[in-house]
Amino acid sequence: MVAPPPGLKVALATLTELVSQLADMILSLETERGELSDGAVLSYLHDAVTTEIRHRRQMRELTGTLAVIERQTTPAPAGAASANAGMAPPPPAAPPPAFPAESTVRADPEDAFYHALVAERALVHLRCLDGYEVPSAILRDVGPYALLVETVDGPELFLKRNIISIVRS
Repeated sequence: MVAPPPGLKVALATLTELVSQLADMILSLETERGELSDGAVLSYLHDAVTTEIRHRRQMRELTGTLAVIERQTTPAPAGAASANAGMAPPPPAAPPPAFPAESTVRADPEDAFYHALVAERALVHLRCLDGYEVPSAILRDVGPYALLVETVDGPELFLKRNIISIVRS
């Protein structure tokens, strides 16, 4: 049998510890309530984890796509075209990571505001530069370039640079 790579061993040990802690929490709740947890609890956990993983994968993909769009739509600085005349274009840069680690995130009021709205699941009213408005939506996630918003018509992605205002409804 082939031994798993060291990184996988650490990940499996961490996952095993999380499962153990979760089982402790469920058993503790059963003891407090005097009743056994039914399959609905395990079903909920499965659905919650599956949904979270799917959401994070989508956000990672959307963030990469938005980084490409941002590079394509941002005008070059004055004189940049003439300075590079006759030269081959630079290779495309890799998209930025989906979300930087918490320790590398620079705290700023804009992100703090967005993250508070996500945590509260507050209803918001959005106004965009092109006149588009969403009078009632819930901010679902925040990325470096965009906001994922849930509206009555389903999820919508807004580029941060195109938003004029966000107000709690």
